[in-house]
Amino acid sequence: MAVLKLQLLGGFRALTGSGQEIVIQAKKGRALLAILALSPPGGISRERLAAMLWSDRGEDQARSSLRQTLTTLRRELGAAGEKIIMADDQRVAIARDAMETDAVSLVGLSHANDSPSLRDAAKLYQGELLADLALAGEAFEDWLAIERGRIRNVMTSLFDRLLPLEPVEERVKLARRLLALDPLREASNIALMSALSEAGERAMALQHYSMFKDMLKSELNVQPGQEVEQLRLRLSTEGHSALAKPQSASPKPATQGADSNIHERPSIAVLPFTNIGGDPGQQYLSDGITDDIIIQLSRFHELKVTARTAAFTFQGDNIDSGAAARALGARYIVKGAVRVGGNRLIISCQLLEAETENLLWGERYDRAATDIFSVQDEVVARIVTALGGQLVTAGVSAIRRKPTENWTAYDYFLKGRDLCNLGREEASEPFFTKAVELDPDFALAHAWRGIGLMGKFWYLTDYSFASEALASGERALELDPNEAMAHHATGTALDYLRKYDRSEFHLRRAAGLNPLDVNISADYANLLLHTDRHDEALALIEEVLQRDAYPPPWIRYTKGKILFFNKRFEDAIDTLDNGSVYTYKAHGFLAAAHAILGNLAEARRHVDLMRVAKPDVSFESFVVTMPFADPASLDFFRDALRKAGFAD
Repeated sequence: MAVLKLQLLGGFRALTGSGQEIVIQAKKGRALLAILALSPPGGISRERLAAMLWSDRGEDQARSSLRQTLTTLRRELGAAGEKIIMADDQRVAIARDAMETDAVSLVGLSHANDSPSLRDAAKLYQGELLADLALAGEAFEDWLAIERGRIRNVMTSLFDRLLPLEPVEERVKLARRLLALDPLREASNIALMSALSEAGERAMALQHYSMFKDMLKSELNVQPGQEVEQLRLRLSTEGHSALAKPQSASPKPATQGADSNIHERPSIAVLPFTNIGGDPGQQYLSDGITDDIIIQLSRFHELKVTARTAAFTFQGDNIDSGAAARALGARYIVKGAVRVGGNRLIISCQLLEAETENLLWGERYDRAATDIFSVQDEVVARIVTALGGQLVTAGVSAIRRKPTENWTAYDYFLKGRDLCNLGREEASEPFFTKAVELDPDFALAHAWRGIGLMGKFWYLTDYSFASEALASGERALELDPNEAMAHHATGTALDYLRKYDRSEFHLRRAAGLNPLDVNISADYANLLLHTDRHDEALALIEEVLQRDAYPPPWIRYTKGKILFFNKRFEDAIDTLDNGSVYTYKAHGFLAAAHAILGNLAEARRHVDLMRVAKPDVSFESFVVTMPFADPASLDFFRDALRKAGFAD
């Protein structure tokens, strides 16, 4: 029997196993209990908890506040306190088998496919997670935003599956609950219109259409998508009989979980825009505009967008759109051209249906160069609208952010990012530094400066660059806490500074904000490797390579490194023995893998090649750039290198 019942949905409430109210006085005590209740089974480190709830204090003071709050919580929970909260010098966890938490129970029930279980889960959802708890502090707000988003996604999938299973008279109530989760989600509006019509309220369904159309216009400046318009037309012309087959209008039950419809998303590839200005030195600008459009489109989770590295394999003036689309698995293609003349920027853009090359939308923009962001926003909005207007609020709000008012700062930023895309991060930092000097509030430039500084760290193995990268990433987060690259830069720097828990928080947040970016996922795979989760690291890096058939070379190197530490030495050699990933580190792992397999002549050859690539190479070069939590992993690699004939 549970000794503690915790209600987090709609507001915080703690009860004993017999139902008696438990008063938790302090907001941070309630927040701490909620974080622990929703944490993984192994709990959370004290360092991360202190950073999440007391980030405004010094490290020692924050840890002291955590100790005091834990002591108070145990006292307030009474007899349940000692059974529920488990802590040592490093981590704090909660005894899940001795408590019930509504959010945890809801997620468990949501995996069912029978209507009684789904109804029970729906009853548990009494409102937004911790709706009555407001705490200052960016780290806690980020955690809460992620958890609320996770619960909303679970509930959206649950309501979608439950709707067709309910009787007609219950569907309207359920559809309204679904719509409340995201009023701009088209599928939810279709569900409510369908439910109203099936209940004999066709006039109300049409009235809702008008309200939804007005909302889209005022909030997003777009029109309803094709599915909504088709439903409105049926309702207007055929009456209720038009929906004689309810399953065509109501959401279909999911048979394979929340992602069962992933292959139905419109797939789109943005080919590199052509530089038609005649100056090869302006190529970075056309590439940068392409990059930004890809990034902005990827924020619309209902689109399947081809990764940048794959799309950029089709660069040139005479690309066959159909062939590119087939190779990239895209149904739609975006093509464009850029010309810069003085302070004028001319951009032409086309959206094509790949199979037929029919033009779905095209436009030519002749604007002042400083209008580049409004042009990009308009291009993205027109593309999404042409594909049916399947929008998500987070994507739209993100594209409305203008990165900088300073065109010169943006020009420096594009030059730096171009170097990063070429794998020359260590050379990019001066361009990003110049960008933030020109515009100190340019969040994206601060974030990419962090990546550039990490490039210097990897190249020169000097920890001061990693510390500076962390400061740059954190400055970007201060300016824009919802910028994926800010979390990416911060999380990557924290990993190499061995702040693993904080690193994982930021890298997971970055991946959530921009799931298309394979670089973010690959850096998260590195963190998993460094914290001895080798199987998880391998699964993630393989998933990354499935998403992007043309990844940056360093990602293949990362896979080879992960295979090595999974003791799959032949597979590591197959992955690394490729000219595109030859660096001194790749030669080092090839030498180590061959030595373990007994191929000593080949091992020594790669040791020689490693010294050619980096004459001053030492084992310390690897130690700095492989921050393993467990020294045994480095010892294993060192022994293999010594066997290969490398003595440091």
